[in-house]
Amino acid sequence: FQDDEVFAYMRLAGPNPVMLEKLTPEKNFFHKFPVTNEQYQAVMGDSDTLERAMNEGRLYGVDYGMLEGALLGTFGPVPEQQKYLYPAMALFAVPDSSACDRFLQAIAIQCGQDSAKNPVMTPASGQYAWLAAKSAIQVADSTIHEAITHLACTHLLVEPFVVTTHRELPEDHCVYRLLMPHFQGTILINYGAWKLLTAPGQGVNSLLPPTIAQSRTVAVQGLRQLGFNDQMFPKRLEDRGVMDKEALPLYPYRDDGLAVWNALHDWVGAYLQAHYQTDEAVKADTALQNWAQELINIEGGRLEQFGNDGEGEIATLAYLTDAITMVIFTGSAQHAAVNFPQKGIMSYAPAMPMAGYIPAEEIPSIQSEKDWCRMLPPEDQAKQQLQILQILGGVNYTDLGKYTMEQTKLFGDDVKTALAEFHRRLDEIEQQITARNNALPGKFEYEYLKPSNIPQSINI
Repeated sequence: FQDDEVFAYMRLAGPNPVMLEKLTPEKNFFHKFPVTNEQYQAVMGDSDTLERAMNEGRLYGVDYGMLEGALLGTFGPVPEQQKYLYPAMALFAVPDSSACDRFLQAIAIQCGQDSAKNPVMTPASGQYAWLAAKSAIQVADSTIHEAITHLACTHLLVEPFVVTTHRELPEDHCVYRLLMPHFQGTILINYGAWKLLTAPGQGVNSLLPPTIAQSRTVAVQGLRQLGFNDQMFPKRLEDRGVMDKEALPLYPYRDDGLAVWNALHDWVGAYLQAHYQTDEAVKADTALQNWAQELINIEGGRLEQFGNDGEGEIATLAYLTDAITMVIFTGSAQHAAVNFPQKGIMSYAPAMPMAGYIPAEEIPSIQSEKDWCRMLPPEDQAKQQLQILQILGGVNYTDLGKYTMEQTKLFGDDVKTALAEFHRRLDEIEQQITARNNALPGKFEYEYLKPSNIPQSINI
């Protein structure tokens, strides 16, 4: 985990692979993160420049500025130890097209939003100062991951669909029958999270830097920062500027996720086409329209930007296909991508500390492993992180697309061919991921979106 390429790769294939954004001359953070060309060339070589990389679309960044000002908690018995959170930024670059390997490279980190208080740090800052700066990014990433990417944007996003589907759609409705296998266990695990993880004094309260009230607030803010339509997987990739495979060649979360999304979208489209031949049939489905209205209602699901118009009307079969694909994808593939890495690298506190234990101002002066260890969670905290995340990331129940015989019968004979094609596509994706992993260095293996590793629903 101390390898710089592994650190960069975690933006693409780690627990929270949704933060990286392409930087452009019009959209970048250099006004508050003054990286110099000399610092860039110290990593990328004298034949490249910061300006050329920008113009060629090879610069990427993460910015955790939304964590600025978060109310921080403490740890342990009196006298309690302060926990710290770092609203950090990091710059990455892809080597130009002449390079043999075009893996993402880590260029610089700033451990806060104010460059006057937090100097730009690079690999030249010293072994342990640079390691501590990378740890600061990991602390910020852990907080965003647990509160927003994982809890808010999978568990909490799917829950209104579970409740509303039971309330508004008859059991013999085609959408009800398609969605039910993808809702199994979700309400129960969400209740468990509320009761056992996010309650005052419980695991999240102990491990993450903010107070539990602040962590809950971050989760709500994260869920509301994008409407439902803007969270659709391909659109999020486009909006972050990371869809181009030539510009960013190795991004397994993107590539595997798109493969699963497309296979799922085709299956959902074929299934719905068997029940709705026209857009008029969709608009005329009273139960379906009531379902959509309850999802956006302030007394119901409180979803924002749902429906063709963003106001809760489903006017076309194409939109219904997108929406149902999004719900199933979120409860299966997206949750798998952000849940199961908890058992891997995220459960090891030195690799991904969930809180810092020294202020950001002390990071540049770190000169030894002992100094760096002062920044990391104390032993009891590290053990608790290992225990909780091993449990959360260690249970895999059901496989995407493997419906029971009873569920398959309810789908009807009209979609047997489409379901068989869906299974074939998933098998093909599995083989493609295995082949890619075998062709890459071992440190770049990514298996979280193998269909055999994707459960049908959020059940852990």
